[in-house]
Amino acid sequence: MSTPSGVVAILTRGNGEVMATAADFDPKSPGYGTVDSAQKGRARQALANTFVREWCGADIAEVMRGYDAEQLVDALCQRKGYQVTMIAAGGDPSPAATEEG
Repeated sequence: MSTPSGVVAILTRGNGEVMATAADFDPKSPGYGTVDSAQKGRARQALANTFVREWCGADIAEVMRGYDAEQLVDALCQRKGYQVTMIAAGGDPSPAATEEG
C-alpha cells in the first residue's frame, strides 16, 4: 500500500453544494509536525483563501487572507452547516476521506 502524496480540501454547504476546493502536494513539513498535518493545514488555508476570493467582493478578498479567511470558514461550518472534507490523494487508489467540521 502506498502513502498518499497530497491532500484535497473541499468546502461544501449543508446541501452538498461545493463552494471551493484546494489541494496541497508539497512534501515539506515543519520540524515539529508530519507531512500529512502540514499538507492539511496548507490545503485548509488555501481553501479558505479561495472561498473568500471567489465568493466575496474584491475589496474583502484583498484584505481577508490567512487567519481571517480561516475564521470565516470555521464560522460557516459551526453556524451554517458548511463542511470541510480532506481527502488523501495521489497514493493509494482508494484512500479514506477524513472529515473536519
